[in-house]
Amino acid sequence: MFTEHSGKSSRRIGGILGIALLVSATPTWPQTPIQTEVAKLLASDGPTPNHYGYSVTIDGDTALIGSNGTNYFPSSVDVFTRSVSGAWVWQDTLVASDGIKWHFGQSVALYGDTAVIGAYGDDVNGNYSGSAYMFTRDNMGGWNQQAKHLTSDGSINDWLGMSVAVDGKTALIGAFQVDDNGHGSGAAYVFTRVRDGAWMEQVKLLASDVSQGDNFGFSVAIDGSIAVLGAPGKYVDGIRAGSAYVFSLCSSPIQSLEVVINEMQTIVDANLGNELADKIEDALTKAQTALSELMKSPADAEAATGVLEGAVGDIDAAIVDGLLDMEEGVELIDPVVVVVRQMAEYTVKEAVTSGADPSVITDAQEYLEEGDALRQAGEFKDAVSKYKDALSKSGSVVPPSITVEAYCG
Repeated sequence: MFTEHSGKSSRRIGGILGIALLVSATPTWPQTPIQTEVAKLLASDGPTPNHYGYSVTIDGDTALIGSNGTNYFPSSVDVFTRSVSGAWVWQDTLVASDGIKWHFGQSVALYGDTAVIGAYGDDVNGNYSGSAYMFTRDNMGGWNQQAKHLTSDGSINDWLGMSVAVDGKTALIGAFQVDDNGHGSGAAYVFTRVRDGAWMEQVKLLASDVSQGDNFGFSVAIDGSIAVLGAPGKYVDGIRAGSAYVFSLCSSPIQSLEVVINEMQTIVDANLGNELADKIEDALTKAQTALSELMKSPADAEAATGVLEGAVGDIDAAIVDGLLDMEEGVELIDPVVVVVRQMAEYTVKEAVTSGADPSVITDAQEYLEEGDALRQAGEFKDAVSKYKDALSKSGSVVPPSITVEAYCG
């Protein structure tokens, strides 16, 4: 959905000063589409030689225009929105809170009210180690920096932030000069948004055959759980013809549960000595027990599901008692429910593959659908109960113990 430099589409336009043009295409199939220039956007702070329009992206009625400045001509990212009349008007200018100037805005991506800005010239982990910044739009239309992304193994000349992409709560940040497999072999990092707007590094992506000079991660895109990464320097048949790689970002129940446990621990640590900490600690203990069950070989889905049902009950009680407001409670309880659903869904698929009685499959799938409807309605305890029914029904015809790798297979 969002690609290197510009989210849905990527164009480098403009000269030294830079401009951005907005073009509207009116489809008149089967004739050639009519293209109408509707606006010319200029930097909000006036013309400077910082390559305004170096990166662009658009989502709905919001557009980001980035520049690629230096210490002498600092860069920033302008936000424009389309008014009711159709005019594009400046809304805000995004700058890094820590004053980074080198190549802030080299790459931009946008999803709803979330923007990701790459700054590969950042030197916090060494010259050109790079970084990326997360911004969110508030109810008043203002944009605020939410986080700055650095990697756990960042080092000199990684060029992190050369490319960025975002979809939902997942961001993908390219670092095409990472040298794990030779100078300039490249990598990309996946971050996910968790509780209270915090972002966590989840995984480092490396191509299976990446080598020196491949520049893997020079361009990135993400849509749902699918990520595409470009490696323009890849040798193919003896020439640098380039290549691209597709990754599935599926999370196994173990990975999902580890994230939930970290969030629970954060709440407990921040509320020590009060009733909320006690309640969440009960849920945390159950989640840790479920994780230990899943870590067995093979993973015991039924045992883990039973324990997680108790954790959902603990969190639900904290919501009912007013210890967690509804939004905070849903952010915590829903991921636990998702883990249960993952296990149930996989077991149903195994039953289908094994050629189980169609009536068993039908019943199990109906339980899944009923659980989904209840989850959508916020009835999380009842949703877990239905997912348990689905797992139990399908588990009666296939072994309920399943390997961790199988969830993302």
